[in-house]
Amino acid sequence: MAARALQCMEILGGLGRREERISVKGIDAYILSEPLPGHESGGDVQYASMCAAGKISRFAVADVSGHGDAVAKFGVGLRDLMRRFINTPNQERMVQALNREMGSLVDHGIFATFVIMTWFDPTRQAFICAAGHPDPLWFSAELDQWMALSPAAFKRPSREADSRLVNLPLGVIDGTEYEQFTVPIGPGDFIVLYTDHYIEARSASGEMLGVDGLRRLVASCDASDASALGRQMEAKIGAHLGSMPIEDDRSLLVIRFDPGIQNDISWRDRIRGMFLAMIPTTFARSRIEDLTT
Repeated sequence: MAARALQCMEILGGLGRREERISVKGIDAYILSEPLPGHESGGDVQYASMCAAGKISRFAVADVSGHGDAVAKFGVGLRDLMRRFINTPNQERMVQALNREMGSLVDHGIFATFVIMTWFDPTRQAFICAAGHPDPLWFSAELDQWMALSPAAFKRPSREADSRLVNLPLGVIDGTEYEQFTVPIGPGDFIVLYTDHYIEARSASGEMLGVDGLRRLVASCDASDASALGRQMEAKIGAHLGSMPIEDDRSLLVIRFDPGIQNDISWRDRIRGMFLAMIPTTFARSRIEDLTT
């Protein structure tokens, strides 16, 4: 599968069915989105974006507790916020804004779990922020080990008891704070973002994988690129299900870090990206949609 290189200020993704391999500087990525069988769209939303200068890449997956118009409104709101913060390395403000605006985006009672990863290529750092979402998985090539990226394991120590509301699902409580953490990325590392289908899919015996079971399943895969790993994961999840039906939407975003991927951006693309960054949001949104259809 040939990789599509993201352009400056491009936002790729949304609702519905999708399977695509994309690349940005330093990253090879694979996106798979499949609604519940028999449906054209579901409750999962996923996006990838690149900033105007080609230095900040962002990958996000959300699982909305609903279908139809509620999810569509959330998807539009998420796209708008990704565009608004596309040139901002710190994603905490974006997630806090998304939580504040959740009430105006969707009907009362709807909430969403959400995970976002920002890649800052100049320093080769990955920042992750999660809102009640299953822990991403990380493969450290240096350690030759897969592990779950639990926010608690990366939390800075505090001398005082922490009574703040932190990292709750979006739309649950206004004023929730969201904290990001840094992952020490090396060449050949992977990060996998996914929705809860991958940890809640039941075998014929009723067994759910859970995060640790999914970690072991991924560790049994042997892949050198993002799309190969994603397809192996799908095959192994299918084997786990056996004859059991798929009962949820599913979204998978596999990210492999490779400094050999340069994707040099032309001056023309940089100028176009800076132009899009300066013009009003409504016009830019329609232009971005033209670029991603």
